[in-house]
Amino acid sequence: MAAAASADSEQLPTDSGSNADPVTKNDLEALFNSFKTDMAILIKQSTESLKLSVDSLGQQVTSFNNRLTKTEVLVGGNFEKITEMEAVVKSLQSQTTKKKKKKKKKKKKKKKKKKKKKKKKKKKKKKKKKKVPRFIVEG
Repeated sequence: MAAAASADSEQLPTDSGSNADPVTKNDLEALFNSFKTDMAILIKQSTESLKLSVDSLGQQVTSFNNRLTKTEVLVGGNFEKITEMEAVVKSLQSQTTKKKKKKKKKKKKKKKKKKKKKKKKKKKKKKKKKKVPRFIVEG
């Protein structure tokens, strides 16, 4: 250990011509550890704001995803209702067209009946006209 102790306290050469105190290996290690700690703190501090931003972004994405899911569910439900209503409308339209066709047929039948009645009346009138009243002449 004496060798290790002497190695720790061993002095490193300094620049020639400088009036600075000699730097020991222990001093350099302490300074290095201090720099490591300072760098770790700086990195941690610089990433804190990024971490907060990422966390905030994550919350916004989650919120957006939840809203999107709710919207999709709502739209899906509305789409189903719209599809059902379209089917009802088509059904009603087909019923309406069928009723209109029936009404047209009825009107045509009525017209035909009226025409037939008119023809019959005309025929009856003609027949009545053809009949000459007979008078009994007494004489």
